[in-house]
Amino acid sequence: MNLKKAKSIYQIYKKLDIGQAMIIQNQLVLGLEAIEGTDELLKRCSEYKRKGDNGILLKFSKQNQSNLIDIPLIGLNTIKNLKKFKFDGVFLQKNKCLILDKNKIIDYANKNNLFISAVDLN
Repeated sequence: MNLKKAKSIYQIYKKLDIGQAMIIQNQLVLGLEAIEGTDELLKRCSEYKRKGDNGILLKFSKQNQSNLIDIPLIGLNTIKNLKKFKFDGVFLQKNKCLILDKNKIIDYANKNNLFISAVDLN
């Protein structure tokens, strides 16, 4: 399962203070977010996809992340890019990520067969 793989990698990646997202497909890490941001990560990783599942985005907080600055968030553009680049959806770290225009995002995700789920990563 992609989420299980993502959770195990997150335990290491969160300590590096590099990015807030990763893409997993077929139990493989397609990419880790750095300075480029989530939307560019989705675009870049779409080029590495193989046959199999469509892949997932995992969005999370870095270790010791301040709740005042650089809070992990997703907006409608990110959800549209999940569809555009043919990913299945996004797992957000529970109680650590913001969703901009939540109702619009949920509506778009539902209409486009994308999932949005909050998970505990600890």
